[in-house]
Amino acid sequence: MPSPLLPPPNPLRPQNSLELLQQPFRLLVFEVLIDLEHQGFDPFVFETGRTDERQAVLVKKGASKRLRSLHQDGLAVDIIDKIQGWKSEEFFLALAKSAEKVGLVSGHRWKWRDSAHIEAPKGFGTG
Repeated sequence: MPSPLLPPPNPLRPQNSLELLQQPFRLLVFEVLIDLEHQGFDPFVFETGRTDERQAVLVKKGASKRLRSLHQDGLAVDIIDKIQGWKSEEFFLALAKSAEKVGLVSGHRWKWRDSAHIEAPKGFGTG
């Protein structure tokens, strides 16, 4: 529950609380973060959950192609390197490999590359 002393989060800004992710996806994200740290990277969770309003803005800006994202369902996360930010091909390749090792999907492999993005595979948690 948000603190009554703090204003509510801005629905148009990225939210990066791991608490916004569904279980067991959240646990797999922790595994990815730990694996990246063991490789010497300094991963930073840039965005977890996403509001409908933010998703619409991202689509309008061309930063997303879909009006419905797995971020809105707590089944996607964007992770960057604290030092290199969005510019480290080495980090994003390691992120993709770490995610795939635990059964997650990496946006780094897509034709429309979204290197920081990892998500649950189709049908995750339904069986």
